[in-house]
Amino acid sequence: MSLATSVDSIIVKSVIASMRPVDLFMCIPLVGLYIAIRNLHPLDKLRILSVRVKLFALILSVAVLFVVNYKHYRDFKIFSNSIGQLSEACSFSEAIKSFFNRRISFYCEMRNHGLWMAYILDFYRTYNIKARYKAISGDDIMDISSWKSGGDEKYETLSSGKKQNLIFIIVESLNTLAIDWNWKGMTAMPSLNKIISDSSCISFTSMYPQVGNGRSSDGQMMYHTGIYPSADTPMCVVDPDGPYVSLARLMPPPTTSMEIITEAPRLWNHSSTTKAFGFDSLNHSVAEDMQPAIADSVLFARACDIIQSTVTPFYAVLTTISMHDPYIQSEWGNGRRTWISEIQDMDERDKTYLEACAVFDRALGRFMDWFWQSPLKDNTMIVIASDHEAREMYLSPEMSDGRLFFAILNSGRNGFRCDKTVGQIDVFPTVVDAMGLWDSVSWRGFGSSLLREIPGFALRHDGSVVGDTTKSDMIERQRLAVELSQKWIYANNKKEILDSLKIYSSVVK
Repeated sequence: MSLATSVDSIIVKSVIASMRPVDLFMCIPLVGLYIAIRNLHPLDKLRILSVRVKLFALILSVAVLFVVNYKHYRDFKIFSNSIGQLSEACSFSEAIKSFFNRRISFYCEMRNHGLWMAYILDFYRTYNIKARYKAISGDDIMDISSWKSGGDEKYETLSSGKKQNLIFIIVESLNTLAIDWNWKGMTAMPSLNKIISDSSCISFTSMYPQVGNGRSSDGQMMYHTGIYPSADTPMCVVDPDGPYVSLARLMPPPTTSMEIITEAPRLWNHSSTTKAFGFDSLNHSVAEDMQPAIADSVLFARACDIIQSTVTPFYAVLTTISMHDPYIQSEWGNGRRTWISEIQDMDERDKTYLEACAVFDRALGRFMDWFWQSPLKDNTMIVIASDHEAREMYLSPEMSDGRLFFAILNSGRNGFRCDKTVGQIDVFPTVVDAMGLWDSVSWRGFGSSLLREIPGFALRHDGSVVGDTTKSDMIERQRLAVELSQKWIYANNKKEILDSLKIYSSVVK
């Protein structure tokens, strides 16, 4: 509802592929309304619809959704229990208000209370966003500006090649299992496997997602800023204009920063978020009818041209799209199938996903061949990170265990592979550290530099913990970071935070 104007064909394809026959029940109210209008009013007088017709449509809509989700509403146990628990500490009216103001994801609400209640809660929260905007307190700003990131207690400067330039590749829907998968010694992603085996590659194969309702938007926010996303509403809805602290703003001058995408700039309010994160430019000079199956090839080819013509130092972020669900490459104009589709006794969903992975991997391989042959290899670091996990409904359990991928290549340090649990929030401080900026920046993020400390756990978006649950002090500290992040995102005085971090509003791009 809140991102209706940003939707394009990629999102529509995903939604249509997600629908099941039972979902057609939701069309009944619309059909009923049409029949009522057709029989009760001439089509040229629709502006004078009676209250009776409108009420009929509303009641029918509620009834259909209620019947379809009846199992969630029997005795309203979960709802009544939630209200009951809240009302023990306050009045009933305050408990109702607190229930509607809870910051729980749409998906959690749908599982707990059914689609009908989830939509009501989502509607209330989305259109009540402005009411939550208020100034973040001076004490909270002080907590942010004095925050010690994981690894901060180790003050020694790590040896670094101190690269001038940074290329950050954010990969759509990349599961670690897709990289590790092989069949008779052949892999779907040979280019990424080659990168991992490089002696200069530092890779983390058990990074867990911490994205919110806006998976792409919120994942990118964590990578750009080092703060947690909004708990209930995508960052690109809450406040896509910022401004936010970001790596683009922390890179030493005269670094040129840019985002390169093959999406329409309106998607996820990208044209606004680019400015919010302080990038100098957003390059989206690709036709909006670009087929996703070839979009990554176009992206990397275009990136080569842009980067070669950019005066160093530079910071370039490339966001891929070919692996966007529902992963059906042939329907997007590719038509080519590899040996993966010929494998017998393999789930068709996994074949489709791996074919999409192979499309991206080929494009990445060509880009890396260009990189290693260019002068940039001497002073440029490359980061590759999963945007978020692949959507589980399109995969078998064997291809979806929630693990994401994060790697740093050509940093000047010796490479290694780490399979311990980390979170997406750890990417920002690790990149800051790997670039040799740890001692010079005023903000290192809420996570940990994985070059100094491996947390061994990740705090999920729903508040649960994956990994080592015994580190209670560190976990509680991350819960505090989540709370500060929420206040930060909803604050109407964000520039005061930048001022406290000595990123003065006068230089906000």
